[in-house]
Formats: sequence, structure tokens, C-alpha cells
Amino acid sequence: MDEIKKLFEIVDKGIITLDEFRYIANHEFVSEVRYQQPDGKHDDCAKYLVKYINADSDMIYVKQ
Repeated sequence: MDEIKKLFEIVDKGIITLDEFRYIANHEFVSEVRYQQPDGKHDDCAKYLVKYINADSDMIYVKQ
């Protein structure tokens, strides 16, 4: 359960690093990570939708 807790602590940050993005993308609880069109909220970041195996999802921003 510590790995899932770590996953959500990273996702909850909202704006993450490339290393944190890799951790999320390779996590067994994550079913898909999909690029999204920028929304102007964080112009210096790429926007991604993270889908989980339980059908929930979150939005994250990756620093570029």
C-alpha cells in the first residue's frame, strides 16, 4: 500500500517533474497516461490525464 500512497502523493502535487512522471506512468495502479491539449493553466507544463485501473482519473502537469 505504500507504493499507492506514494503515487497519490505525487499526483496530488499537480505539477510534477519528469522523474515523477515516469514513476506514475510505470506504476501498476495506472492503466493509461494520455497527453491533453494545454488549457493555459500552466503554460510552462505539459498536461496529462492519468487513468487508474479502478476507472478513476486525475489531471497532472509536467514541468518542461
